[in-house]
Amino acid sequence: MKRRYWLVIVLAMAIASTAWAQEPAVVRATAFVLVDSAGKERAALRMTPNGPELAMLSEQGKTLIEMAVFEDATWLLLYDAQGRGRIRLGMFEDGPTLAFRDEQGKTRIGIEIFRNMPTLVLYDSQGKSRVRLDVFMNEPAFNMFDGQGNTRIGQGVSEERTYFAVYDGKGKLIWGGLQK
Repeated sequence: MKRRYWLVIVLAMAIASTAWAQEPAVVRATAFVLVDSAGKERAALRMTPNGPELAMLSEQGKTLIEMAVFEDATWLLLYDAQGRGRIRLGMFEDGPTLAFRDEQGKTRIGIEIFRNMPTLVLYDSQGKSRVRLDVFMNEPAFNMFDGQGNTRIGQGVSEERTYFAVYDGKGKLIWGGLQK
Protein backbone atom coordinates (compact mmCIF):
# COMPACT_ATOMS: atom_id res chain seq x y z
CA MET A 1 0.00 0.00 0.00
CA LYS A 2 2.81 2.39 0.95
CA ARG A 3 4.61 1.57 -2.24
CA ARG A 4 1.55 2.28 -4.37
CA TYR A 5 1.03 5.60 -2.50
CA TRP A 6 4.61 6.71 -3.30
CA LEU A 7 4.25 5.61 -6.90
CA VAL A 8 1.12 7.75 -7.30
CA ILE A 9 2.89 10.75 -5.72
CA VAL A 10 5.97 10.36 -7.96
CA LEU A 11 3.80 9.94 -11.05
CA ALA A 12 1.70 13.02 -10.14
CA MET A 13 4.86 15.08 -9.56
CA ALA A 14 6.31 13.98 -12.90
CA ILE A 15 3.13 14.95 -14.75
CA ALA A 16 2.87 18.30 -12.90
CA SER A 17 6.52 19.20 -13.49
CA THR A 18 6.14 18.41 -17.19
CA ALA A 19 3.03 20.60 -17.40
CA TRP A 20 4.73 23.49 -15.53
CA ALA A 21 7.88 23.29 -17.65
CA GLN A 22 5.99 23.62 -20.93
CA GLU A 23 5.09 27.15 -21.97
CA PRO A 24 1.86 27.64 -23.85
CA ALA A 25 2.39 28.10 -27.59
CA VAL A 26 -0.35 30.74 -27.90
CA VAL A 27 -2.12 33.00 -25.42
CA ARG A 28 -5.41 34.38 -26.70
CA ALA A 29 -7.23 37.30 -25.13
CA THR A 30 -9.07 40.49 -26.07
CA ALA A 31 -7.11 42.56 -23.55
CA PHE A 32 -3.93 42.57 -21.50
CA VAL A 33 -3.65 45.10 -18.68
CA LEU A 34 -0.45 45.93 -16.79
CA VAL A 35 -0.79 47.31 -13.28
CA ASP A 36 1.79 48.86 -10.98
CA SER A 37 2.54 47.69 -7.42
CA ALA A 38 -0.48 49.69 -6.16
CA GLY A 39 -2.81 47.93 -8.60
CA LYS A 40 -3.29 50.97 -10.85
CA GLU A 41 -3.62 50.37 -14.58
CA ARG A 42 -0.45 51.65 -16.32
CA ALA A 43 -0.64 50.03 -19.77
CA ALA A 44 -3.19 48.12 -21.78
CA LEU A 45 -3.29 46.23 -25.04
CA ARG A 46 -6.89 45.86 -26.18
CA MET A 47 -8.80 44.72 -29.21
CA THR A 48 -11.45 47.33 -30.03
CA PRO A 49 -14.18 47.16 -32.69
CA ASN A 50 -11.85 49.21 -34.95
CA GLY A 51 -8.66 47.21 -34.31
CA PRO A 52 -5.90 46.75 -31.72
CA GLU A 53 -4.85 49.64 -29.45
CA LEU A 54 -1.96 49.98 -27.02
CA ALA A 55 -2.13 52.65 -24.31
CA MET A 56 0.38 53.68 -21.65
CA LEU A 57 -0.88 55.67 -18.68
CA SER A 58 0.59 58.02 -16.08
CA GLU A 59 0.45 57.33 -12.34
CA GLN A 60 -2.69 59.50 -12.31
CA GLY A 61 -4.36 57.23 -14.88
CA LYS A 62 -4.14 59.66 -17.82
CA THR A 63 -3.21 58.26 -21.23
CA LEU A 64 0.26 59.48 -22.28
CA ILE A 65 0.89 57.30 -25.35
CA GLU A 66 -1.59 55.54 -27.58
CA MET A 67 -0.93 53.39 -30.64
CA ALA A 68 -3.65 52.02 -32.88
CA VAL A 69 -3.81 49.87 -35.99
CA PHE A 70 -7.07 50.18 -37.89
CA GLU A 71 -8.15 49.04 -41.34
CA ASP A 72 -7.49 52.41 -43.00
CA ALA A 73 -4.97 54.03 -40.62
CA THR A 74 -2.19 53.43 -38.13
CA TRP A 75 -1.12 56.07 -35.65
CA LEU A 76 0.86 57.01 -32.56
CA LEU A 77 -0.62 59.73 -30.35
CA LEU A 78 1.34 61.48 -27.59
CA TYR A 79 -0.57 63.23 -24.79
CA ASP A 80 0.47 66.02 -22.42
CA ALA A 81 0.26 65.73 -18.61
CA GLN A 82 -3.38 66.93 -18.70
CA GLY A 83 -4.35 64.07 -21.01
CA ARG A 84 -4.71 66.12 -24.20
CA GLY A 85 -3.52 64.59 -27.47
CA ARG A 86 -0.75 66.91 -28.68
CA ILE A 87 1.32 65.04 -31.28
CA ARG A 88 -0.01 62.52 -33.79
CA LEU A 89 2.08 60.48 -36.20
CA GLY A 90 -0.12 58.64 -38.62
CA MET A 91 -0.02 56.48 -41.69
CA PHE A 92 -3.08 56.75 -43.86
CA GLU A 93 -3.99 55.38 -47.28
CA ASP A 94 -2.73 58.54 -49.04
CA GLY A 95 0.50 58.84 -47.05
CA PRO A 96 2.10 59.67 -43.68
CA THR A 97 1.18 62.66 -41.51
CA LEU A 98 2.61 64.40 -38.45
CA ALA A 99 0.39 66.86 -36.57
CA PHE A 100 1.20 69.12 -33.63
CA ARG A 101 -1.88 70.27 -31.66
CA ASP A 102 -2.38 73.14 -29.23
CA GLU A 103 -3.92 72.86 -25.75
CA GLN A 104 -7.43 73.10 -27.24
CA GLY A 105 -6.77 70.13 -29.52
CA LYS A 106 -6.54 72.16 -32.74
CA THR A 107 -3.84 71.17 -35.21
CA ARG A 108 -1.39 74.08 -35.48
CA ILE A 109 1.37 72.47 -37.57
CA GLY A 110 0.81 69.70 -40.09
CA ILE A 111 3.39 67.83 -42.11
CA GLU A 112 2.30 65.24 -44.62
CA ILE A 113 3.11 63.47 -47.81
CA PHE A 114 -0.21 63.32 -49.63
CA ARG A 115 -0.10 61.32 -52.85
CA ASN A 116 3.69 61.81 -53.04
CA MET A 117 3.46 65.61 -52.51
CA PRO A 118 5.28 66.80 -49.36
CA THR A 119 3.45 69.60 -47.56
CA LEU A 120 3.96 71.76 -44.46
CA VAL A 121 0.93 73.68 -43.20
CA LEU A 122 0.63 76.21 -40.36
CA TYR A 123 -2.87 76.67 -38.92
CA ASP A 124 -4.41 79.48 -36.86
CA SER A 125 -6.19 78.95 -33.52
CA GLN A 126 -9.46 78.21 -35.37
CA GLY A 127 -7.80 75.40 -37.31
CA LYS A 128 -7.71 77.28 -40.62
CA SER A 129 -4.74 76.90 -42.95
CA ARG A 130 -2.74 80.15 -42.99
CA VAL A 131 0.66 79.20 -44.46
CA ARG A 132 1.41 76.31 -46.81
CA LEU A 133 4.65 75.08 -48.35
CA ASP A 134 4.40 72.32 -50.99
CA VAL A 135 6.55 70.56 -53.51
CA PHE A 136 4.27 69.59 -56.39
CA MET A 137 5.76 67.79 -59.41
CA ASN A 138 9.25 68.74 -58.12
CA GLU A 139 8.37 72.46 -57.99
CA PRO A 140 8.18 74.32 -54.66
CA ALA A 141 5.25 76.62 -53.89
CA PHE A 142 4.56 78.90 -50.92
CA ASN A 143 1.10 80.30 -50.15
CA MET A 144 -0.38 82.50 -47.41
CA PHE A 145 -4.14 82.55 -46.74
CA ASP A 146 -6.50 84.96 -45.01
CA GLY A 147 -8.93 83.94 -42.25
CA GLN A 148 -11.53 82.86 -44.83
CA GLY A 149 -9.08 80.50 -46.55
CA ASN A 150 -8.48 82.69 -49.61
CA THR A 151 -4.97 82.73 -51.08
CA ARG A 152 -3.52 86.21 -50.53
CA ILE A 153 0.13 85.62 -51.44
CA GLY A 154 1.54 82.92 -53.69
CA GLN A 155 5.08 82.22 -54.75
CA GLY A 156 6.59 79.42 -56.77
CA VAL A 157 9.72 78.36 -58.57
CA SER A 158 10.24 76.00 -61.48
CA GLU A 159 13.02 75.26 -63.96
CA GLU A 160 11.54 77.76 -66.43
CA ARG A 161 10.06 80.53 -64.28
CA THR A 162 9.59 82.17 -60.91
CA TYR A 163 6.34 83.81 -59.88
CA PHE A 164 5.08 85.98 -57.07
CA ALA A 165 1.44 87.02 -56.77
CA VAL A 166 -0.73 89.04 -54.39
CA TYR A 167 -4.51 88.52 -54.36
CA ASP A 168 -7.39 90.45 -52.81
CA GLY A 169 -9.88 88.85 -50.41
CA LYS A 170 -11.96 87.53 -53.30
CA GLY A 171 -9.08 85.81 -55.05
CA LYS A 172 -8.54 88.49 -57.70
CA LEU A 173 -4.91 89.09 -58.69
CA ILE A 174 -3.90 92.62 -57.63
CA TRP A 175 -0.19 92.35 -58.22
CA GLY A 176 1.98 89.69 -59.71
CA GLY A 177 5.27 89.07 -61.30
CA LEU A 178 6.49 86.27 -63.51
CA GLN A 179 10.09 85.90 -64.46
CA LYS A 180 11.24 83.47 -67.13
